[in-house]
Amino acid sequence: WGLYGEGADRYHIDSILGMTEDCFRTMLTVGEADVETKVKKLTPYLERAEKLAAATDSGFYFGDSVTIADCYLFDVLNNYYGPIPETWALVKTYPAVWRCVKTFAAFPGVREFMESELYQ
Repeated sequence: WGLYGEGADRYHIDSILGMTEDCFRTMLTVGEADVETKVKKLTPYLERAEKLAAATDSGFYFGDSVTIADCYLFDVLNNYYGPIPETWALVKTYPAVWRCVKTFAAFPGVREFMESELYQ
């Protein structure tokens, strides 16, 4: 499917996947009700993600086409931080990251799934 990029791009994608995994694990270590700490801990990840995502105008997290990094970023931000209004509002303050989230959400199949009863 080509989601892992080509050649040296794979190393960049791996680093993005690792960073996103760290972001996910950090969220899991904070108590469910401790939203303030989640916001504080999410901020450094979003700052790094913003720099990487801002390097391209494509709307993708890396390069000019969808990669596994886009899939994972969307999953972590949308499904784990999205339901918390304060963290979701923070995500929206990072324009390049938010553009990546919106680009992936608009993909045919993704959009339909998110609108389906299975997702709701």
